[in-house]
Amino acid sequence: MIDLFPLDAPPEQLIILGGFTFLLGIFAGMVGLALGAIRYPVLLVMGFNPLVAAGTNLGVSILGGAAASWPHWREGRVIGRVVVVIGLPTIIGALLGGLFADDVRVWILLAGIASLQAISATTTFLQWRIIRRRLHQSAVNGK
Repeated sequence: MIDLFPLDAPPEQLIILGGFTFLLGIFAGMVGLALGAIRYPVLLVMGFNPLVAAGTNLGVSILGGAAASWPHWREGRVIGRVVVVIGLPTIIGALLGGLFADDVRVWILLAGIASLQAISATTTFLQWRIIRRRLHQSAVNGK
């Protein structure tokens, strides 16, 4: 039987985690990201085993993603064909990743996560700079 509550976390820690993820969920729904890359390190800091944190984070991402996608779907902001084209390989890859997670050393997983977060942060920052420059250029040109 699967133990749904394997972490002996004190209630105040769970309340803090719940409040944090509530606010994170609001932002995630607006920007279209599950934001597991932010939730995962918080779970690690709170003492979760990295593999337990990964599994828990994915479960939360499923619930949050499903909830947030509904209003986007209703407003016509979801392209079903693209969801299928990138969703099927994602499902297969995620299944394989979950099956083989125990075979990879924890430090390798953590290094991979850190690298992906660094790439994500850099990409997001560069995109922000491009938009900021365009807005500034528009203001200078009077458009």
